[in-house]
Amino acid sequence: MSSLPLIPLAEAAVFTLGCAGIQALRNHAVRLTQVLVVMVFVAVLAIAFAMTPDDELNAAANATAAGDTGMPPTFALP
Repeated sequence: MSSLPLIPLAEAAVFTLGCAGIQALRNHAVRLTQVLVVMVFVAVLAIAFAMTPDDELNAAANATAAGDTGMPPTFALP
């Protein structure tokens, strides 16, 4: 007896629940559209972050920790 592949099963369950949720909220189309747009935006940001090489993230973190924000200095007028 072989075990069930869990990742495809989880993907199918999430897809089915998503479809059921969209179907249940079809009377609130404007709000549903806004939520879906935000979810797509978050997914794109997560994918972009995941694809960013580690050396670029480390360089940005080290520069920020050293006080270099990458912005030109601002001067207060007397």
